[in-house]
Amino acid sequence: NWNTVVSTPTNLNAGTADITLNTDYGNTWTRLAIAAARNATVRNTSGTLTLGDIALSGNLNLSSYNNGTLNQASNTSVTLGSNTTTSFGSFTNIALNNATNVLGNIAISNGSTISLRENDAITQSGAWYTPSSVSVTTTNDQAINLNQSGNVFGGLTVTQENTGATTAGAVTIVEADNIAQNQAWTTHGNTTLNAQGYVVTLGNANNVLGALQVLGGGTTTISAKDTAGKDAITDFAAWNAGQTTLNAYNSTGIVSGGGNISLTQAGNVLGDITLRGNTVTITENSSITDNGQWVTTGTTTLKATNGPIALDNLSNVLGNIAIEGTPSYVFITENDAITQAAAWKVGTAPVTLNSRAFGIDLTASGNVLGAIDIITTSGVPASVKITEDDAITQGSAWSLAGKSVDLLAENNKAITLNNVANQMGNLTITGGAVSITENDVITQGNAWTTTGTTSLTTTATNAGITLTNSANVLGNLAIAGATSVAITENDDITQASAWPLGTASAALNAGTHDVAFTQ
Repeated sequence: NWNTVVSTPTNLNAGTADITLNTDYGNTWTRLAIAAARNATVRNTSGTLTLGDIALSGNLNLSSYNNGTLNQASNTSVTLGSNTTTSFGSFTNIALNNATNVLGNIAISNGSTISLRENDAITQSGAWYTPSSVSVTTTNDQAINLNQSGNVFGGLTVTQENTGATTAGAVTIVEADNIAQNQAWTTHGNTTLNAQGYVVTLGNANNVLGALQVLGGGTTTISAKDTAGKDAITDFAAWNAGQTTLNAYNSTGIVSGGGNISLTQAGNVLGDITLRGNTVTITENSSITDNGQWVTTGTTTLKATNGPIALDNLSNVLGNIAIEGTPSYVFITENDAITQAAAWKVGTAPVTLNSRAFGIDLTASGNVLGAIDIITTSGVPASVKITEDDAITQGSAWSLAGKSVDLLAENNKAITLNNVANQMGNLTITGGAVSITENDVITQGNAWTTTGTTSLTTTATNAGITLTNSANVLGNLAIAGATSVAITENDDITQASAWPLGTASAALNAGTHDVAFTQ
């Protein structure tokens, strides 16, 4: 050890021995190169220390007594052997950005602004406290593993460059603080983010991210863009996140919602979600719920296995929707038409629909839905079309006065709308046994086909039943409450029970068929 000020480049060579220059006061190096040594320990008093080529078989320990700066000359490298450690102590700024560095496990204490690049995996030997900013880069898709639970990074930039690698190493980021970014990230390997209950915010539109896992349960914001053959936001293992915002951009990073989101892990648990995307898949082992607006332009697949699907934001605008899994109930709200990409098979789970002033079109063959509610407090749907390969039933009253309603129960399944407060416009009905109650007139749009008992009841004063399409084919009819009845069929007109019409008029037209009132 000695105290000295060296203002010219210093080149050291200890062969296989150690270099130890660690006096607290007096050692001021401007440029340091080590041609060969086993371990090297150098303490700089102050100022900027610029590294030349350093080649060690063991560990490197560089520190600053007075919060200096550490960098490296261009076209040089710091290269350590396997199973080694590089320690940086009390440098305010560290910039080792040359492509051929191999630094081993890295320890950083009391740094501020850190920028490291390696032609090797970037790993830690202990937690880093670097509260200003950290940038880490691997030159050929090597792993980046910053997994120490005590890490504090400040703004973070993570980059995996690719210079020919066919597979990418994993990226793991763990912090005891918010995970935030400085510049856009590029990761190609599976990327794990764990803020241990703090916030994760990767909001840069030009992020390119490998498949993600978000852990820690904190509020999460992810933005990324599509790349060739890769959706913007994907998962490789189950997420555990709090309130979540997802924004997928197109490949230019300009069009918000122009990219794809695909979260398919069965064990995902996310909090309330806000998202923008094109083709979107959200899978949860819990409820799927919204916080802010959802905007999707492509197929939107929602799969919940242990909770409801409840999207009740009045500003939602969704593409065609596919519902999967076993949700306890389904609630879809849109400021647009509600349409589907494939049959919804949710068994007896209730389904609530709010399309405001737009249409509802659930006409995919094979739908199996529970009792259906149609919300009209924020607008009345322009029209309603529902197909089921199951009985069509309702929850609360449908308030659709003047709006067309088309119902198709496949394979002669039943249709039962018996709420006494129902009000619907022209009805088109196809099914088996049918029971319709309205606090209004009962009228039709297109021809009805019913194969079972067809019960029609009006509860309003002076309300008639008018089914006069010449192509109607109806089962046995039961009529109640009407002040006038007009029935036309291309089949026999028959009764299921007596019609208590009193003084109400009845106009019946069976064409060439029979009218048979036998009750």
